[in-house]
Amino acid sequence: MTHRLISGTLVLALSLTGAAYAEAADPEALIAKGQQLVIEADDTDENLNAALAAYDRALQAELSPERRVNAYSYKALAYLKLGDRQRRNQEKARYYDLGRQQAQKAIQIDAECADCFFIWGSNVGRFGEAQGIMRSLYLLPRVRAAFERALLIDPGHVNTIVAQGELDMILPRIAGGSKKRAEALYRRALELDPHHTRAMALLAELLAQQGRRPEASEMARQVLAEETPTYPGERRKFDGPRAERLLERL
Repeated sequence: MTHRLISGTLVLALSLTGAAYAEAADPEALIAKGQQLVIEADDTDENLNAALAAYDRALQAELSPERRVNAYSYKALAYLKLGDRQRRNQEKARYYDLGRQQAQKAIQIDAECADCFFIWGSNVGRFGEAQGIMRSLYLLPRVRAAFERALLIDPGHVNTIVAQGELDMILPRIAGGSKKRAEALYRRALELDPHHTRAMALLAELLAQQGRRPEASEMARQVLAEETPTYPGERRKFDGPRAERLLERL
């Protein structure tokens, strides 16, 4: 089976809003509700917990393996986003581990799901950050292996390529990080998907770190000028504000 995480809302999600969602009890509508809340809606505790509740209800029903994998994958993403919202590292780590567990359930159903390995590795990587990079180096091979597995399944999995770049960007050289490799990965991602604003925003920040201010400014402006972002919700919530803050600093 092939899955595509963070790929936009289902058609059904676009046709149901507000009270209609509350009245919708069938699993497909619940999954659509959860996907809309995780991807398009603001990342508030209320929205993310509502998404988890919708997936929990859907998972109580008879679902095809593909739909079950979808539900577990988006639950894992919701937990990751909830972890990002926490202030205390202990709480961050708790949510990231819950996300890892959900992604693991998806992998157990479909070991050929690139998205599942991507989100598993993302949660484990964030868990390591919360623990402290140097204290959690033992997790690094597992994260890299998960990303490599995702790319073995789908060599064009852009989100994983971007995640690999971010890993190389944040890790110190002594821990295996490489700014040069990170830049190459971001540029590779943009070759595959020229509208991927997360890759643009991260590349802009990397260029700024290297003192390449004109290139950084140009890339940040591309984030804001992009008319057809691959993930509009992510550009609105994260990538655009990130680019704006960078331009202010530059």
